[in-house]
Amino acid sequence: MNSSELISELAKDQHLFEWELVPDTGYASEQRSKPRLLIRGTSSDLPDGLLFEAMGAVCYLRTAKPYGDAMCMDAADALGLSEADASDLLAASYDSTWRPVDGRRQPDPRMQSLRKQLAEAVRLDAQM
Repeated sequence: MNSSELISELAKDQHLFEWELVPDTGYASEQRSKPRLLIRGTSSDLPDGLLFEAMGAVCYLRTAKPYGDAMCMDAADALGLSEADASDLLAASYDSTWRPVDGRRQPDPRMQSLRKQLAEAVRLDAQM
């Protein structure tokens, strides 16, 4: 599986989760005036409100094993995602879409595009 295939599968089954943009409260806000907004979903199948990122959600649908937020790389392994694809998907879902260029931070068009694709797949694009 690659990131495009994961996003396609996520879009097909997005209705099985309640998706939202969740403020990141566990990370210092470096040069931001507002916290990062994380793309996260919960499944009505699980009573404890476990938050999923994209890889964990698709893995849960395929295996019925809940890979929560903290186990995202385990979910990526179970899906056969490369480390590069998994890292990119995770960064996009965490709103890490900027990069250092010549000592300054600038938008990374590829990562911003990937975040937009994730948001569209789970129907959060209107909120971004």
